[in-house]
Amino acid sequence: YNQVTATVDSYLNVDKFNAMPNTPPSPFLAAGEEVDLVSFFPGTVTATPGFDKIRKLESFVLMESHVKPGVKVVKTIDLVTDIGNIILMHHDRSVLEKDIAFIRSIEKTPGALFELEADSEGRVYTFPRYHQARGRSRRAAGWSLHPQ
Repeated sequence: YNQVTATVDSYLNVDKFNAMPNTPPSPFLAAGEEVDLVSFFPGTVTATPGFDKIRKLESFVLMESHVKPGVKVVKTIDLVTDIGNIILMHHDRSVLEKDIAFIRSIEKTPGALFELEADSEGRVYTFPRYHQARGRSRRAAGWSLHPQ
């Protein structure tokens, strides 16, 4: 049953409604969370490598996002400017928490969730190995803003 069928049954099938338990089953059989995706970097998306990584998480259930190559994103400041949401669920809460931490880390890592076109000054957030393959150096810290 769900909220809709319970409401309908409360009006149309009182016996079925009264047969439902008064409280949800306990203990819960799984832990779950809806994660709103945050954009820390504005620009026009050229690729979404992080989306494939998210879909492979152990607790992954569903992802909805309007972001795809060619879409312009802004920095997320509220629910209107978020870039999507993800439903995660797993019987082991620690797996769920690990997956949420992974999502939050790639949101803050330039080029990990999505890659962007160069800005008006010719800068773009990208994977460092792309620049290494082209003979360019990268900062010791890893990700950086590179001129093209």
